[in-house]
Amino acid sequence: MSPLPALQTALELPELASHATVPYNFAAREEIARALEPVLRTRTTAAWIELLEPHGVWAAPILTHAEAFADRGFQAADAVEEITHPVAGPVRLLRFPLEFSTGRATVRRAPPSPGEHADEILGELGYARDEIRRLRADGLV
Repeated sequence: MSPLPALQTALELPELASHATVPYNFAAREEIARALEPVLRTRTTAAWIELLEPHGVWAAPILTHAEAFADRGFQAADAVEEITHPVAGPVRLLRFPLEFSTGRATVRRAPPSPGEHADEILGELGYARDEIRRLRADGLV
């Protein structure tokens, strides 16, 4: 279900009328974004949420990592997991957002360091070991 009919009503934005009846608007996403952007810049996030929620439009602020970790909703959902990274030490991550009938997905290993898997990736892309060594020697990897 497209949120555009409710969004068109809430924003009083007739430019969305031609898209409001289309169930899937991916092809028109740029045009829709151009119509929305100047309007959305006119109020704060909190003001938009207050306006949009009564119209049934799902709206929420985009949070930084620090804001997400501090958010009561994330904490209540037990959405933060701490792992130990071999270089960085303790690292807090947002958990995988879904639970399965077999249980919750967990982090099995730490995020890779920059370039940690470069040799394997370059090998999968068809680079020979000598080429990869040369790229490393030249400081490109």
